[in-house]
Amino acid sequence: NSTKQPPTEQALTAPLYEEIGRLKMELDWLKKKSVEFGA
Repeated sequence: NSTKQPPTEQALTAPLYEEIGRLKMELDWLKKKSVEFGA
């Protein structure tokens, strides 16, 4: 793909939302773990 096109807003934001979803899941997991350890 040699044609230089500015990335669309969707192309920029979609990976960000995926990353945010992953981070949220990790946070929830960590919260559950910390509760188990009584922290």
